Amino acid sequence: MRPWAGESATRGASAAVAGFGLVLASVHAVHAAEEIGTNLPAVFYGSVLPFTVAVGVLAVGFWIDRREWTAVSPWRLVGWCGAGVTVTLLLAALLIQYQLAEGVVPADREFVGLMFVTYGAGVGLLVGVYDVRIREARAKFERKTRRLDEFANIVSHDLRNPLNVAQGYVELAEETGDTSELTLVADAHERMDAILADMLALAQSGERAVSPTAVDLADTAEEAWAMVPTDDATLTVTADVTLYADPGRLKTLFENLFRNSVEHGATDGRTESGDPVEDGSTADADPIPIDVTVGRLDDGAGFYVEDTGRGIPPAVRERVFEAAFTTGGGSGLGLSIVRAAADAHGWSHTITEGETGGARFEFRNVTFVDAD
Repeated sequence: MRPWAGESATRGASAAVAGFGLVLASVHAVHAAEEIGTNLPAVFYGSVLPFTVAVGVLAVGFWIDRREWTAVSPWRLVGWCGAGVTVTLLLAALLIQYQLAEGVVPADREFVGLMFVTYGAGVGLLVGVYDVRIREARAKFERKTRRLDEFANIVSHDLRNPLNVAQGYVELAEETGDTSELTLVADAHERMDAILADMLALAQSGERAVSPTAVDLADTAEEAWAMVPTDDATLTVTADVTLYADPGRLKTLFENLFRNSVEHGATDGRTESGDPVEDGSTADADPIPIDVTVGRLDDGAGFYVEDTGRGIPPAVRERVFEAAFTTGGGSGLGLSIVRAAADAHGWSHTITEGETGGARFEFRNVTFVDAD
């Protein structure tokens, strides 16, 4: 899944909370040093305890920077901190006004207000962390629910078609004794097997943690190419680089991209209306051998996979990453698996048009070994 907030937003929220906590801790530490040796209980409750809370605020600031924010914004915690401070300041003001109304002049009103601010920040962040956890758990549950819905749609639609075809030809063979059509039954079973394999890969990629290690981009691409029926297509790797990635997930990403390129670029890919047919097209046309290129982006931020096929229309470039989305007869899962693998690594992914008009998939936020 892609991060909710960028690195700059995370660091900004972290700096705001950590900086606030540092200021509070410093003030309480100075006050404790000035009051030490006088009234110890007053020092404990007025300085030591608030100092401890301020250190906790500082720790939350560092924690914000260390974690990945996927479902909510880190600035939500800043908001909760501010809300806690606001509420306690109002309470402090009401308390002081009450004492004044009673004829009591509170001593150290500014410092009492600072104590309330510190406790308010701590309580606000405590509630904020709980809120973040709840929202992340809810988002995770919603993702799982959507995935189950996607699988249910695939089972009810994509598997039903080849299953009905197979059953029809088997019944026909039983009635006529003609087994010449059983090859179509075998094709239908192969189609169901491919759909089930895609579903399994997508299910596994959805939650499986990645184990990044140094991986050679060219070797992984060539290994993935060997696992895909490529016909007359050719693969060219222009980058001799090593990146940090999960070897299995990276190979799965390449396999699905290569299969998408070969299957949908190896035919003319146009319907009678002239629109390109992607993701499982069976349009009748003369084969067009395609070339697939894997290389490093010019700015060095990632890598790309580009083909010389018919490309993907701009209107559907975002939707092709959705599970079960297809404009042809495919399962619509291949690019969903690509998206899941990229998200698991924290890579951003975009689709553009290649130099020859084909599809170009770009992946950024990739860490290369030579960048260390």
